[in-house]
Amino acid sequence: MIIIDGEEIPGPPDEDAGREALRQTLLELKLCKALAAFSPPPELAAPLHARIAAQLRKLPHHDAADPGARQPGDLTDGELHDAVTIVRAIRALPTWADMNSYGSGNVRAGLGGYALDLIDELSKRAGPDAGT
Repeated sequence: MIIIDGEEIPGPPDEDAGREALRQTLLELKLCKALAAFSPPPELAAPLHARIAAQLRKLPHHDAADPGARQPGDLTDGELHDAVTIVRAIRALPTWADMNSYGSGNVRAGLGGYALDLIDELSKRAGPDAGT
C-alpha cells in the first residue's frame, strides 16, 4: 500500500464519471507535486511542472480548487511578508513587461489579484488604527 499525504494510492474508483475524472486529476496532481518536491533533474522537472500546470487548469472544469493551495489568511505573519516581498521582486524583474505575451498574461492578472488579497490580509492584521 502506498500512502501520500494520508491518502491511499490509487484509491477506489468512483462510479460517477465526473467524480472519477476529478479524483484522477487530484491524484495525479498530488503525485506530481510530491515528486516535484524532490527537485528532480531538469529533464524530468520541466515536463513534471507542465503536467502539474495541466492538472491545475482542469480543476475549474470540475468546480474544484487545488487542495494544496493556501489563502493569504492561512499564512503566518512571516510567510505573508515573504509572499509580499516575492510579489514585489517578480514585478521588478526585467521580464515583467514581457509577461503579457506568449499566453502568460494570466500570470500578471493572477499575480495582481493575489497581491490585492495579500494587501487585504496585511490590512486586517495591522488593525483598524494602522492606516491612520
